[in-house]
Amino acid sequence: VDFYAAVTNLRPYAKPIAPGLALQMLYEQKEKYFDAALVEAFIRVLGTYPTGSLVELSSGEVAVVCSQDPHFHLKPKVVLLAGPNKQLYDAFPMASLAAYRYGPAEEPVRIVKSIPDGSYGLHVDNIHL
Repeated sequence: VDFYAAVTNLRPYAKPIAPGLALQMLYEQKEKYFDAALVEAFIRVLGTYPTGSLVELSSGEVAVVCSQDPHFHLKPKVVLLAGPNKQLYDAFPMASLAAYRYGPAEEPVRIVKSIPDGSYGLHVDNIHL
């Protein structure tokens, strides 16, 4: 928990990293620096994409994770913030990635990557939903 909190928050000597990347780093260091069972439990509690994570979707949209779906660990519920052109939406709709489709072909949407807060000028703390 201390490691995760330290690397995901602003420090005088380093910028914060994306929550998803922090979990990946934690996972890669299990058994070396951290108890493997505790790391696994911590990741299960937070989810693969922790609530509050800024993510880029396969549609090109940018979203923030707002809740986990216990049946679909890689498909949380998100609030859509910006379109593929990275311009803010006028309204911020919520979408469950388990059912969300995008574009004329109605392609299923997935998370492509977790991105650091501040990417594309988006700061999670400054967005009023």
